[in-house]
Amino acid sequence: MYPDVSMPHDTMSSDYEQKKTYDKALQEDQRSLTLGGEPELSAAMGRAYAANGWEGVLKKRVEVYQKRGTSDYDPVAVAEAYASLGEKDKAFLWLERAYEERASLLFIKTLPDLDNLRSDARYADLLRRMGLPQ
Repeated sequence: MYPDVSMPHDTMSSDYEQKKTYDKALQEDQRSLTLGGEPELSAAMGRAYAANGWEGVLKKRVEVYQKRGTSDYDPVAVAEAYASLGEKDKAFLWLERAYEERASLLFIKTLPDLDNLRSDARYADLLRRMGLPQ
């Protein structure tokens, strides 16, 4: 409905990522970034994908997110990227940061990128501290 708005493309990128259709995920991610005013980052994501596949994109996301100022980054997004890379300790470090900073953890129980963290005791502890059912 809104081809020139970045958010739907970002959502579609996440959907394609969950389906492991990484070419399409990258295409939508780049479109979202370009529409959001970040054409250089869009190009960097393309280069990362060409060099190292989807893992390269995830690593580039972490690099970019960590360089941004605290007002323009999302610690949950960093945690998601680390969880997708299988780096659980780093993912939990960033989830703790999100919790401490009162970042939006609204969808913590449904974010598919966090699926591989759910069996970890640290995940249950975080939900408990947030007052959510485990």
